Amino acid sequence: MKSLTMLFLLICPNSLFCQGARDSSTIIVKYKFTFVQDTLDMSSVINESMVLLTNGKKSVYYSENHKDAVGGFGKMLKDAAHTGNAIDPTNLPKAKVKHSVYKDENTTYISNYLGTAYYTFKSPDVLDWKIENNTTEIIAGYLCNKARVKVRGKVYVAWFTYDIPLSDGPYKFRGLPGLILKLNALNSYTVFEVISLTKASLPIVQKKGLEVSREQYISKRNEFMSDPLQGRVNNPEYRNRIKANRRRYNNSLE
Repeated sequence: MKSLTMLFLLICPNSLFCQGARDSSTIIVKYKFTFVQDTLDMSSVINESMVLLTNGKKSVYYSENHKDAVGGFGKMLKDAAHTGNAIDPTNLPKAKVKHSVYKDENTTYISNYLGTAYYTFKSPDVLDWKIENNTTEIIAGYLCNKARVKVRGKVYVAWFTYDIPLSDGPYKFRGLPGLILKLNALNSYTVFEVISLTKASLPIVQKKGLEVSREQYISKRNEFMSDPLQGRVNNPEYRNRIKANRRRYNNSLE
């Protein structure tokens, strides 16, 4: 059982779903996240259901499948400790996205896994939105206004509604005078679109891993992509596969 417990800790260190500073949401927003991993292959698309728990002051954003998988595995561990039954995770949800974002009034924290290592960095990005109040669209039954922002060379278009006056949105995007219901990169390689909105008071829990700067995280990500097995394998087949993967996964949110 000790080895199983250690595996759970690797999956869920200081987890969003385990512990942390708490607050309560006023609304649950679910988004469909569509992301093109290889910009030279438009079929390399992943789709994931993402959740935003927000009250306009604090929020947390994460993959619904990842939360359910972590929670399900934890329950299996507890059951196995009492019954001695083997653990079979094959039926747990499969998460394609493992990053999460926690926002308070002043800071945005982005967290992600690189293998079993888990990192958190403060986003240094300042979102200077340009609102186009003369351009509107109905999304999920709400009248939305258009806004644009440029972040690290990428232009994003957001549709937000004044009818829900919460200055928040998917991933690190916030700062508009209303909730963002849809957002996409101008090239459409990245799209967030609302699936549902539900009024609910649920705990907002900060997820925190090993704190690094954004630059340190990017460096560690590059190291991981160059050698995911960290020296345990080093042969021509492995090196060729790594080169192919680096060409294939050429798009990133950060």
